[in-house]
Amino acid sequence: QKVADSASIKGCMWETSYRLVIPDSIQTGWFTLALSTELAQTRTSVFIKPKLREKDVAMFLSTNTWNAYNHWGGYSLYTQNKTHTVSANRPQPLSNPFLTNALTHHQWYYQSAEKDTYMAEFLQGENIPFDAYSMEELEVADSTIFQYPVWVISTHSEYWSENMLVYLNQYLDEGGSLICLSGNTAAYVSHLN
Repeated sequence: QKVADSASIKGCMWETSYRLVIPDSIQTGWFTLALSTELAQTRTSVFIKPKLREKDVAMFLSTNTWNAYNHWGGYSLYTQNKTHTVSANRPQPLSNPFLTNALTHHQWYYQSAEKDTYMAEFLQGENIPFDAYSMEELEVADSTIFQYPVWVISTHSEYWSENMLVYLNQYLDEGGSLICLSGNTAAYVSHLN
């Protein structure tokens, strides 16, 4: 579909061309969806949220940072075509946990989901069951995420809204435990619409 000049800022606003139905029986977690056409192939992160807490760890991936560095459509918070507003409603190449460290992707690679896989692999290797969440889940903070005994903030979680910080403090005040492995954590105030 056509890509408007404002797609980086206002989103693509595309019509739905394909709908994937995910069965209720699928396990919760962080998955990679591989998409291909005759013209291109890509991978993207997909989160299957639990309706009830079944695991002991909630891991929050650096999705706001992925979006900030994403220059798909021409603009990001960092490229030479810099803007102060970016849309999450556009392709998200940095959500690909298998992004390679090629020269054309060098900056992207260090801000991508590939880095978040290290913590996921560690937890899996130690047989610690976890649910993975996007950072945006802290914006609304439904009651399910407050039920986890441990929250993990993964790799490079720069962009936080005021609500996210309020909910994090509430969680800690109520006795929750936090493991923060993120550099530059909450370095920039963000507004999510």
